[in-house]
This record gives sequence, C-alpha cells and structure tokens, in this order.
Amino acid sequence: MKQTVIIILIVTLTLIWSISIPMLVFGEDSVSIEEVKKPLWAVEGVDAYEQLTYSGYQIVNSNVNLGQPGDYLVTYQAVDGTLVKKPVTVFPKDKNEYFLENAFVPEENPTYYDELYASCMIDEKTYAYAYKYHERNPQFPPHNVFINIMEENTLKYSLLLYYNTFTEVTQMIYDSGFLVGTGRYRTIKGEWVLWMFRVNLETRKIDRIELSTKGEVKGMDLVASNNSYFLAGWTTSNETPFDLGRKGKDAFLAQVDKSSLSLKMVKTYPLEGDDLFSHVVLKDNFLYLTQNYNPFPDGTYAQFKTVKIDFLGNIISEIKYQHPYQSIPLNFLKTGDKIYLLVRYFHYANQSFKETLYQVEADLTFEVADGFKNLEKNVVDIYVTDNGFLGYLTINNNQPFIHYKQLGQETDLTCYQLKTENIRNPQFVNGGYRYIIANNPEILQTAVVQIDYLKIDSWGCEEVTERGPKHDYQAMLNLETICHDETQSKLPESLALFGTYPGYYVFTHDMVQLVVGRNWVVLPSVSVENNQVYDVGVKIEFNGLGKLNGEETVSGIRLNQTGDYILELTGKDGQVISKKFTVAQISLQAGISEPQEKPDTKVTVAETDTEEARFDFIKNVDNAGNFLTTSESDWVWLLPLSALIAGAVFVARMKR
Repeated sequence: MKQTVIIILIVTLTLIWSISIPMLVFGEDSVSIEEVKKPLWAVEGVDAYEQLTYSGYQIVNSNVNLGQPGDYLVTYQAVDGTLVKKPVTVFPKDKNEYFLENAFVPEENPTYYDELYASCMIDEKTYAYAYKYHERNPQFPPHNVFINIMEENTLKYSLLLYYNTFTEVTQMIYDSGFLVGTGRYRTIKGEWVLWMFRVNLETRKIDRIELSTKGEVKGMDLVASNNSYFLAGWTTSNETPFDLGRKGKDAFLAQVDKSSLSLKMVKTYPLEGDDLFSHVVLKDNFLYLTQNYNPFPDGTYAQFKTVKIDFLGNIISEIKYQHPYQSIPLNFLKTGDKIYLLVRYFHYANQSFKETLYQVEADLTFEVADGFKNLEKNVVDIYVTDNGFLGYLTINNNQPFIHYKQLGQETDLTCYQLKTENIRNPQFVNGGYRYIIANNPEILQTAVVQIDYLKIDSWGCEEVTERGPKHDYQAMLNLETICHDETQSKLPESLALFGTYPGYYVFTHDMVQLVVGRNWVVLPSVSVENNQVYDVGVKIEFNGLGKLNGEETVSGIRLNQTGDYILELTGKDGQVISKKFTVAQISLQAGISEPQEKPDTKVTVAETDTEEARFDFIKNVDNAGNFLTTSESDWVWLLPLSALIAGAVFVARMKR
C-alpha cells in the first residue's frame, strides 16, 4: 500500500512538472534552412527587423542597418549547431529601379580558356557552358574542350568533352535531364566529322555520336522533339550519309533517335550556289529554319529565307527575306506560342548595320514585332520572355549594355551598362535576364556576370477597407512579377485617428524576399474652425480622440446649448490640436457663419521616413494649402470621415 502511494505521488509530480515547464520544440514549426538563407532585399528606412527572425534559429552575428543602403550579413545558429548565413541588401529610397551586378571571375584555380563556344540554361540556378582550352605549349596546336556545370555561380563539376583535338561546339540545349550539343571535330586524318553529344547530368555519362565520316560539315543548331533530335547545318560532303551526287555547300537536316542515338534521316536542301541552315526552332510539330544563301567572299551571306519543314523532311512552305543589301539572321527563337526572328541588315543611307525584331507566323509571313521598330546597333544576343518582355545585349565603344523592353513599346524599359571590365563577346546564359557569360581576354578567364533587375511600381490607386489600406505596389524581378505576401506584410488595421501609420509590404520569390516600407499619413479633419460662430444644433465631426470643454466627446454630436466651446483633439501619436468656437441663436444675431459641411479626411501615402510628421487641420478640400506632412507624394487621398467611421470601402484620389 505504501509503495502504491509513493508511485502515485511520483507520477503526479511528474505530470505537474511537465505541465509547469514549457518545452522548446524545434522541428515542424521551424523554418527550413533554404528559407533562412534566402537573400533579403529592403528599401532604405523600413522598420522590418522582425523579417530577420526565424523559428528555430538564433542570430549570433549581424551588422544589418535598414536605414543605410549597403550589403549586410546575418549569421544564424540552428538548434543542431549549424551556422546559416543570410545576405541582406538595402537599396536607396526614392528610386523604382535597381540593378545588382555580381561578377564571378575565378581568382583561385582560374579556368583558362581560349574561346567560349556555347551556353545553356538548365534551371533557374544552374547553367552550363562549353569552352576550348589550348595547351600553353605552341608545339601542340590542338586543344581540349570542357563543359562546366555551374550552380549559383559555383562550379559544380567540369567535364572533359574532347582531348587534344580540333573540336567546335556550336549549340547546346537542355532536354529532360540531358545536356545535348552539336558541332564538328577533325580526325587525325584531317577529316571533319559531324557529331553530337549527350550528357546525363545525373550520372555524368557522356555519349558521343559521329554522324558523318568524310567531307566538310558542321552542325549549326539543334532542337528536341518527344522522340528525336533534329540537327541543322551545312555540308560539302558527297559521302554517306549525304547525297552521293551532290556538289558545293548545301544546307542539311538530320534526325537522330533519342533512345538509340542512331541516325534516322538526313536530307540536303541545295540552292544555286552555297547555302546553309543557321537556325532551327520547333513549334506545333513543324521545324522552322533560316537558310542563308548568296555568299560574299568573306564567308558571310547576303540573303536568307525561312523554311517550314515537317518531321519527314518535306518542305511545307518557304519565304524569302527581301532586302536590296545584306541581311543576316542573328537569332531565331520560340517563346510561348510565338516565334521571333532577329535580323541584321545593311542600312545604305547610314552606311551601317541595324537590327530589327520580327514575329514569324505559321505561314512564314513576318512583320515587325508588335509595334517594334529598330534596335540599337551592334546587338549580340537577345531573348523574349513568355510575358512579352525583351532583353538584348549590345556592344557600344567596347562597353556591353543590357537593355529591357516590353514588346509593343517603342522606348526601352531601361538600359544598364555592365560594370564588369574587360569582358568580350557577351551572351545570355539563361533566359536573357540573369546570367551573362563572356570572355575576359586579359587573363583568359571565364567571366560570368549576374545581373538582377528589380523594378517597383505603384499602381496609382489604393483601396481602403475596414482593416486599413490594401497594397497598391507591384514588384518585378528579372521581368517576372513577384507575389505580394499578405501574411507577412505589415499594414495598419484602421485609419480612424489622425497620425502616421508605419508599415511595409513584403514580396516573396523563390530567389529572394523583398520588403518595401510605406507610411500612411492621416491628416487632422474637423468640421469647425477657430473663432467662428455656429447655429444651435451644429454637428461636430472629427478624426481624433476628442474633449469638448474638458469633457470626453465623440465625433458626430450636435451642440444644442449656446456658449463658447474649446474642442481638443488628440491623434494616434499624441499630437494635440484645439479649436475655439461659439454656438449661438442665428435668429437673434447678424453676421454669424452658416454651418460648414464637414471636410474630407485626407490620407497620404509616403515613403518610409524617420522624420517627425507635423499636422494642421484642413479648412476644405478646395483649399488644401493649410496642412503639412512629411509625404513627398503629389497625391492625396480623399476619404469622407463618416464613411471611414462606418467602414469605408472606396477612396478617391486627387492631384494637389
């Protein structure tokens, strides 16, 4: 019996102890490491330090100052002791466009090279590029060809594609876990061989496929369908697999089976004189190609045409690009359901080349793309996004520029000069807006430049609800809209009292989190003025905590007693204003003011600012010069006070 009592007592004490002592549990409620590591971008002056706190992580070191533009770092320690670093960037305020440029030129164990061949996007964070490397001994003229796989600007691994050969890689594409490329290489017998390669990015196995044996030949471009790869290029060979009786330099199309990597079909498309296929895109089970012809002595071509071919190699239609002087197709790309063609042509009047972007239809007719006219000169690469934005690279005075444009708009959205020095032949790596890869001839290194383009726009209107304002800002990162995160944004729940309501908007993206600060400034509003006389029964309305002759009062009361009154109003932040007025019988006195309609409450939206706001009342909406605010905005919000008290839904906006 005694032992039983002791056991019950121990169990009871254990339960009490477990209930009384709170437990720190990290796990399901803890944030993932990837979320903690995600960079935070903030506009100068925003008070959003709570965005740097995470469940399950303790800050062990931080130099962040959200009031000063610059780059910062926060170090966290997880429960298991793991250290996690979070980069923080603070942008200067009073701007709506920001560029973040980071150059990645290896300093330790640099990758030397002699020529960049091709690049390819694998996913948003991963890309690949092929380059050739000459041995530094001039007795060995052949070179090696490598492929570097980069992830978040860090070399993931490098593959040796060919060793000690003359090899060219003209194009690479990503296809369902494989990196596929084409080009040519020269055998020890001096014969150029058409070839393609396929790299399994999981196992890193490389398949090399020779598609010809003798004769001049080169693969220029390739695309992938569900079952096949299609290679386009040129050949002078009259050996198998090409037409045995053909002569000259002709365009060809080759089909390779995906599963067996065997050659299924090769067809040539000869024109009078030399010609070649320079680009190919795939759309709706048809191949669209550009065919260059009428060569100049320097090896360039004077004219070209577009050709539509089915999977059996049959020409469905073709159309010539009519231009009296030289015209060259620079790029042929498919975005969404549209095909775009970038053409460089010789402008005789200016004695120089210009570039124009065309949209190509299914019947091969093409017109200048959606109101688009001429690009700047010296365009080296281009990309069109799915949502109708255009990015292109130019070289002016040996300086590379990146341009952004929205199709249908004649002027650039913006233009940015790369700050990274000594880069040559830049080209887009992934999607034309984030990574640029280029030569750095002075030190023979691979220069990879990351450009992040952030744009913050106001929609120009804001809806005010019972819970306060809703966000009216739009953020775009690298030409893609960032989602507004209502759960993390800090907005005022009510604007019932005059004063300053600080807050911020949070925008989230897979790559970054953005915080934009805003102040909502509500100006004092009262329906009576100093030293005025009002009739008995006058209705008093205001938007502060009110005292009438020292007694607490509420907005909307009517004064039925004659006499002198002092109305004191206290705002949200403790600011006090007072109005002295008189209530009298109008029928017994002359020169007495008629009752005034209540003025409208004004709400201004301002950038986050640390200066103290000053307040005064507004006589009426037609004379808005009697108020002061720290807002630098030219817009004010007109919100009827009675509607605000009742829970206003709509608000008007006027220019002051």
